[in-house]
Amino acid sequence: MHYYQTTLMLPIAPGNLYTLHQGVDSLVRSTYLGEAADSALRHEADAVPQYAYRAVARDYQTSIVMLRSRQPIGLTDERKREIHLNEGDVLRFQYFPCVTSKRDGRSILLDEADLPSKVIAPRLFKAGFEARSINIKGVDRLSCNKPRNRPFFLAGAHTEVEARVIDQDAAMDAFVYGIGRKTIFGFGLMLHVEKA
Repeated sequence: MHYYQTTLMLPIAPGNLYTLHQGVDSLVRSTYLGEAADSALRHEADAVPQYAYRAVARDYQTSIVMLRSRQPIGLTDERKREIHLNEGDVLRFQYFPCVTSKRDGRSILLDEADLPSKVIAPRLFKAGFEARSINIKGVDRLSCNKPRNRPFFLAGAHTEVEARVIDQDAAMDAFVYGIGRKTIFGFGLMLHVEKA
């Protein structure tokens, strides 16, 4: 399967997930839509190709973003790449899944010991993988402050996985679009993927 990937720097502080999401989405829309980015299409979800990203801090005011999609968007240094996943393949990879749940309208975080069995393994299964090992290296609580809304947090777990592909199509989608919830905020993108 072919996919497109680019790494870029954005002059956006990595501290607020919502601001970072808005910056990435604005860049994708203006690049892909060109002059039509200011039209009625600017807020249509299907007006641009689906994508996933992972952002890390370069410094206090800048984020490094790796973005992946199935269709070319036209971003600077965007490269066409190829990956083949087959049922039965065993993969090792790292990813940063959102592990926050909601209860009574409030964000909650399960005990770290419960995350592999109650959160991560079921999401891997839904994404076409059978987990063989899940190793959580730590959990970060990240701010997500939307204007005119009550601030809240989302938590992500630095996770290393070894898993067997059980559904090829779902696994390919997971590789491009991420695994689990809140991929729109930079969670779930598979990194450092290698066959075991």
